[in-house]
Amino acid sequence: MTETLDRFELEVVRGESRQTLEAEIELAAEPDAVWAALTRAEELTNWFPLQAEVTPGDGGKIHLSWDGAWEGDHEIQVWEPGRHLRTGWPWTAEDGKQGETNAVAIDYYIEARRGGGTVLRLVHSGFPVGDEWEDIFDGTRRGWSYELRSLQHYLAHHRGVERSVARVRRSMEGLSNAQVWDRLWSSTGLLEEGRIEPLEVGADYAFTMTGGIELAGRILVAFVPTDLGATVAEIGNSLFRVGVGHPSGPDDPDEVQLWLATWGAPQQQVERVESAWQAALDRVLSD
Repeated sequence: MTETLDRFELEVVRGESRQTLEAEIELAAEPDAVWAALTRAEELTNWFPLQAEVTPGDGGKIHLSWDGAWEGDHEIQVWEPGRHLRTGWPWTAEDGKQGETNAVAIDYYIEARRGGGTVLRLVHSGFPVGDEWEDIFDGTRRGWSYELRSLQHYLAHHRGVERSVARVRRSMEGLSNAQVWDRLWSSTGLLEEGRIEPLEVGADYAFTMTGGIELAGRILVAFVPTDLGATVAEIGNSLFRVGVGHPSGPDDPDEVQLWLATWGAPQQQVERVESAWQAALDRVLSD
């Protein structure tokens, strides 16, 4: 399976015992800037985790955290500045926690592009094949689909600007993914006026959210009924993300998340969106 949109491809490679995610994306930045975005804590938090710490070099580590959820140390196995980074993957399917040994690894290959820019190739390999790994593997596939787009967007439009994130999270309280998704994209949830169809990668969208907030932009990620990622032109060219059925941590129950990543947008505007989201999830998750 291959998903393609303007300089971004993601492929799933399945073998008898192992499965791999291979992605390639073109970035509007020189290789040194891409390397910095992958290896400097202050750059990582501008597009990927909420918190990061880096001990650079072979044998070092990259610590990533999302306010304590999905927190772990990624051991650095290959450190070739400007060319190749390999890290371990600290979460296992067996216990949902960090494992002492783990065959899963992430390789980042950086190559200057003729005419300017950089091609980043990501190979996330070593996932065992088996029922106990399928949710983790599929969630990782959907996650990279958004996160690599986030990196691309950051480097192209907001490089060097500190990111501010509005994030609303709630337990789904026994509701299915489809139930929550359908409620979100109705007048019960986020829509006051307009529609967000077709939910297709590359499509433009525009709607008025409850509270009279107008959102418009381009859809970057669409996996119904679990994931949507899109630009938001009106809020400083920010990124909007919806996740349904995503656990907040390896041992936690499923939840719904609404996420807005902004770079330099007025805080009052961000807070207004977050308040509207809180009210929308109150309605969506009520019986």
